[in-house]
Amino acid sequence: MGKPLSFKDLLIPKIEAAQQKKPATSFTRPLMSAITPDQLSRMKELEKEFIKFCNTLRCPLCSAQLDGGVSAKAANLYCRANPDEYKVNYFKNDPIFYKRTVRINFNATQYEILTYHDGPDSKYKNFVSKLDLTIPRVDLRERAKVKVFELEGPCLPIKSETSEEMLLDKIKSFIVFS
Repeated sequence: MGKPLSFKDLLIPKIEAAQQKKPATSFTRPLMSAITPDQLSRMKELEKEFIKFCNTLRCPLCSAQLDGGVSAKAANLYCRANPDEYKVNYFKNDPIFYKRTVRINFNATQYEILTYHDGPDSKYKNFVSKLDLTIPRVDLRERAKVKVFELEGPCLPIKSETSEEMLLDKIKSFIVFS
């Protein structure tokens, strides 16, 4: 076994075998569940009510209308004025959100408040983090995130006229009385 004398002596796989066409498989259409016309009209009515509910929601920080996608199962909404400021997710036909993200910017810091709700019998899970806005890159800023507190209980209320001192006082009183 020495070196090949020319390109003709090399073992090259045949291309024809790789380019053979495979026969198309026919897919059967999935069976549709039997939905009565009354059920279908009720589902459409509930969807319209859910869209109306989503259109009434406002950002708690700037009172701008929420925008985003409303699908058959859930709504993923965000503040129209500043999408990074407020994000909220709802399940269809449930007036209680299951995830909320609020970001409040102060001079060189940003407070991120994440609130989760798992179900009707569970409590809210609140996570407050502090980010340093002087770090130029977002990925490095996320790594330097400092957890201020984590609490399971009632939802942390957020208002538009909140200064940094008021927010910290609210967090302290929330910890004490929860």
